[in-house]
Amino acid sequence: TAPHAYIEVLARTIFTTPFVPRAILDFLGVFGPPVSVPLILYPVLAVLLVSLWFFERRTEPNRLHARSTRLLAAGIAVVTVIAILTMLYLQWTRLHGEVVDGFNGRYLYPLAPLLVFLSTGRGVQVRGLSAAVWLLALGAVSVAATCWVTWQTYWA
Repeated sequence: TAPHAYIEVLARTIFTTPFVPRAILDFLGVFGPPVSVPLILYPVLAVLLVSLWFFERRTEPNRLHARSTRLLAAGIAVVTVIAILTMLYLQWTRLHGEVVDGFNGRYLYPLAPLLVFLSTGRGVQVRGLSAAVWLLALGAVSVAATCWVTWQTYWA
């Protein structure tokens, strides 16, 4: 496939399919077919994640929160997503496929720490609790849901 044809496939995948919303929903609660959290937990996990992103406190301005660092983090995320899509195109997608098949939001888990660099860092406490407490809540809800759904899927 010519490079320009592959760029068209990437653009078609990202902009004409539900790639972005599906990647976000998969990231929040799909651990691989057929394991996914109950629908009611999606908004809970989304609110906790977004709250952490906006309200995480920065102790002091430093180079980790500089614009160049945020741009680097965003660049790493974009390059990683393109690399994942390229590998899926070469290995998983049918020959001359119109879009890339097989992407799962769980492939984005290694990029999650980069959200810290992209956060606005206002340091606001939500309901009197620090971001660390909300992070603990996010982890507890996510791990409990994962264990429960995995148990229900494979052993119940």
